[in-house]
Formats: sequence, C-alpha cells, structure tokens
Amino acid sequence: MTRAKGGWSYKGQDMTEKVVTKWIAQYGPHLHHYKPKEKKFNHLNNEDPFPH
Repeated sequence: MTRAKGGWSYKGQDMTEKVVTKWIAQYGPHLHHYKPKEKKFNHLNNEDPFPH
C-alpha cells in the first residue's frame, strides 16, 4: 500500500481490504470514465470489459 511507501508502517491485510473496499464503493461507479494519461495504460481504454 502507499502507506508503506510513505514511510508509515504496514497495518495489515484487514486495513488494506478496508481501504480498497472504500475506494471501490467511492470510485467504482466512475471507473468507466478513467482516461489514462500514460502510454503504458492506454490499452485499458481499448479492452472489452465483457469479452464473449
């Protein structure tokens, strides 16, 4: 998690799950608006999210 990168101690899997769940609840309905600015993520706009 970014906490560890920021010099904070790792708070464990439970805290990580709590944060990710919060992000999904908060940003999930808007993920289809994601427009990557870096070339390495451009493929995310072109992939079919529901392949047949």
